[in-house]
Amino acid sequence: MKRGFKCSGEALTDDALDDEKADKHEVRCPYKKLKDVHFPVAVSALPHVLAAIYDFATSPEAATISAIQNKQQDRYNDLKARFGFEGLGKTMAFAAEMGLLDVVQFIMEVDGNYSENEEDSGDDFISWESKRDAATVAASKGHLSIVQYLYPEIIFREYDSDDEDADLPYQGEIFKAAWDVLTNAAENGHLETVQFAVQDAKRNNYWHWYDPTHDSTALTQASANGHVSVVKFLLEDQENAWDIAKPFAAAATQGKQQVANMLYEAYSLRYGDLFVKMSTNGSLEGVKFLLNTSMSLNFYSVQERYRLGYLTKGSRWLRDLENSALTQLFGYKRASAQAISNALEKAGSLGVFQFLSVNIDVSDAAIIAAFKHAALYGTTVETIKSFSSEISRQCIEIVNALYMKDCIPAEVMSEAFAWTAFKQPIEVAIAMYTKHPVSREAVGRAFLNAVNDKRGLDLVKFLTENKLVDQNFLDEGVKAAAMSGRKRVVRIMYANTTWHSSVALELTRTVASRNFSSGS
Repeated sequence: MKRGFKCSGEALTDDALDDEKADKHEVRCPYKKLKDVHFPVAVSALPHVLAAIYDFATSPEAATISAIQNKQQDRYNDLKARFGFEGLGKTMAFAAEMGLLDVVQFIMEVDGNYSENEEDSGDDFISWESKRDAATVAASKGHLSIVQYLYPEIIFREYDSDDEDADLPYQGEIFKAAWDVLTNAAENGHLETVQFAVQDAKRNNYWHWYDPTHDSTALTQASANGHVSVVKFLLEDQENAWDIAKPFAAAATQGKQQVANMLYEAYSLRYGDLFVKMSTNGSLEGVKFLLNTSMSLNFYSVQERYRLGYLTKGSRWLRDLENSALTQLFGYKRASAQAISNALEKAGSLGVFQFLSVNIDVSDAAIIAAFKHAALYGTTVETIKSFSSEISRQCIEIVNALYMKDCIPAEVMSEAFAWTAFKQPIEVAIAMYTKHPVSREAVGRAFLNAVNDKRGLDLVKFLTENKLVDQNFLDEGVKAAAMSGRKRVVRIMYANTTWHSSVALELTRTVASRNFSSGS
């Protein structure tokens, strides 16, 4: 019988050899990946053969790290030639995740930068993207020393051009890399790494480029995961106007009460009533948290705020707050009756409105105010500044839920019809018109809004077929439709309406002018 190996690595011996003799002919492999594999002495005496077997049996990243740690330069070069610089970049990220600074340093020193001595002028070095990825994953694991080592390589990237405008996209990539490091560190609660990223941005004058209102900021991620120390540090920063409402909503949704309390206090000191803000933003979990949890103006919470550094000992405001806190009963609700009323009227989602409606007595005046706010969302100065397409959609649902209420005055319904009818399902728009007396002016404005919006085709058809639109609005509408190329709208109006010859002539000129200017 020939000598060979089983899949498990155990040696097959001649029939003449017994087990005791077989053991003398095999040794245990020194590589962890092959720890259960036994090789003949002849094979184990050839370390380069064992290394080759190991490299094929394990991942490229683990094999390369092993070569570096064992100071096997030739083996490292072979693996680099085999897997390329992309594979080497993945190895560096893998090492960064494991906290192997020595491995990261070796790769950077040997292959981290372009060398003018290289005969090949190609990209024979670790890419900037690989360095960025390694720093980001190191930040997520809290390996500060690796982040500090790699940061100069990713933040001060050299450009290929002297054109500042052409370099702006590259600058944007650099800032995004810095923010990714910060966000990943904050998300996982690594305070020292967060502090380093913020301090570097301030020291090198790019902290002002950070967008504190983004949906996924470092503060939001830290809040959602309940990292108190990180949240406290970020809130103490006076150079960045954090959007505290979004982090609060994230903390409330995840049940991180201590962080939610901190954010509530910070928002109240800086901006005002967070309860109304949560309602306006349509954050149901934020509204529930503030309505159902107890008020923090009691002695314990005041002392907690002092301990966390929000208040200065001896300040008059603190003394007054402590004195009043001693008289408070633990269990008071955070939101006052006026705040709840304001929140209901400015609800940014149907879920928030329904939740508040169940928990408080809702007056007709509050229903009217909520209906009006929802109907006019996106048309007022306040809502234009903070416009959200999701809140806009939710506001339409609020209008749909309330339009059948008898308490809605005719003038409010007319205004709502003008601004929302073209966004509604046609059956809702028809019901709004038939249920309530809608002014001719409001019908005309609704018609013009429908003409100029792709969602309004059914409303245009309904209004023109039933002869509900005054002629002056029809004339204005057909011109707008023709100029913007709304052919289906023009055909519907042409089929359902009689036009004066002067309007038809002007319409022809408008279309001809549009076709000429577009080259058609």
